[in-house]
Amino acid sequence: MQLSVAKKGLLMAAVPLVLGLIYLAVLSVMLENAEATATRESRSRAIIAEANHAQRDLFDAGSAIVAWNYMRSDVLEERLDKCLAAIPERASRLKELMKDDPSRAGQLKELGLQATKVVGVLQWHKKRIKETPQDVYHFEFGKFRRQIEGAFKTYVDELHTLTYEEQKIQEHVPQNEEARKQEIRLYIFGGVLLNLALSLGLATFFSRDIAARLQILSENAGRFVERKSLLPPVAGSDEVAEVDAAFRKMAEEVNEAEETKQAFVAMVSHDLRSPLSAIQGAIELVESGLYGEISDKGKVRLESAQRECDRLLSLINELLDIEKIEAGMMEMNLQTTDLAEVAMHSAETLKAVADLKGIKFEIFGGHIEAFVDRERMIQVFINLFSNAIKYSPRGGTVTVTLAHEKKYASVKIEDHGRGIPRDALETVFDRFKQAHGGGAGTSGLGLAICKAIVEAHHGKIGVVSEVGSGSLFWMQLPIH
Repeated sequence: MQLSVAKKGLLMAAVPLVLGLIYLAVLSVMLENAEATATRESRSRAIIAEANHAQRDLFDAGSAIVAWNYMRSDVLEERLDKCLAAIPERASRLKELMKDDPSRAGQLKELGLQATKVVGVLQWHKKRIKETPQDVYHFEFGKFRRQIEGAFKTYVDELHTLTYEEQKIQEHVPQNEEARKQEIRLYIFGGVLLNLALSLGLATFFSRDIAARLQILSENAGRFVERKSLLPPVAGSDEVAEVDAAFRKMAEEVNEAEETKQAFVAMVSHDLRSPLSAIQGAIELVESGLYGEISDKGKVRLESAQRECDRLLSLINELLDIEKIEAGMMEMNLQTTDLAEVAMHSAETLKAVADLKGIKFEIFGGHIEAFVDRERMIQVFINLFSNAIKYSPRGGTVTVTLAHEKKYASVKIEDHGRGIPRDALETVFDRFKQAHGGGAGTSGLGLAICKAIVEAHHGKIGVVSEVGSGSLFWMQLPIH
């Protein structure tokens, strides 16, 4: 998919969000429908109650007019008036409850007419009762009783019809309500499940795609370190593909630099070392007198030339050594080696140089063994001893302490020279770095070679130093 990582992340967030908004909108409609149904149910109960009250008012009015006709009391007349007022009021309430249902407009109109008719009939008889003597109207009331009953019956029939219709609605309410609840439950469960499945699906799809391509980057990094050919380029045009392209460009540039360096090392090895060896051989022949006697001044100049040849050859050899070690091309003859013997041999090698400054070596700890290449370890000790001699004061002492520490053989070489500045401690083992500013005959590669050789043995090397308090170089070398 030709999308950037940022757009993929936005899509992963937007799709569930949009789906959630749609889900909420539909759920809102369902809840509104449920609320409308609940409102209709409540209104239906109110209509039934009002219809029942209307029938009760009607029968109360009928019983009140009969009783008033026979007893003619003010209390009964007041009761009749209240009933007559209640009948149209009840009809108005029913009309108010049903006003939002256009399909029942005709029914409401008929109900209102019948209520008005009933009240009119009762009002007419009330007037006749008041105008006619009591004993005379008893007979006439009996004749008009059928008229009152007919008006009542029509009104009551309308009320019964209304009540029946509302009761039918009420009968379906429990079923409809349970169905609505089940529908909402299923919708909520289905919506949550769909949203979750979609979110997980998108996350899995995009993360799998990104993870697979990041795995290619990771493998390429390992291949680059191991100097193997890289995997095919990452597909796409997003940030991962851009990182892959940048990594490949960097790898090409590093490989080009490596080829340049190897060409330089080859040039140093063949084009410089061989002529220097020839020059050194020629100087030795001249010094031997093969070409005649040499003056004292000539001998001094020859000795100076010999020292410079030795220095350049040493520099070339050090460059070649460190390149071989870092390229993994230097063979190691690992064997159990007595570090005390290595230390004494190295000190003896440098005895003439140490004697010039009156430097003494003190070696403590006995015969401690380590699993190392003896010749390479002698090279490390000579480098460290040379530095200690160089920066120690005249008549100083270089202390070597050997010991066992867990799975390592410990070596500590301490001098009492001027020490190393704190800001130089982190770079003291880097190439061409000289903590004390170097000097004549120094290449700045000695400590870098020491570090490379020790780490090639899977060991560790470090330094502890303060200006004015000397330096302590330490090593941890494997025993097995």
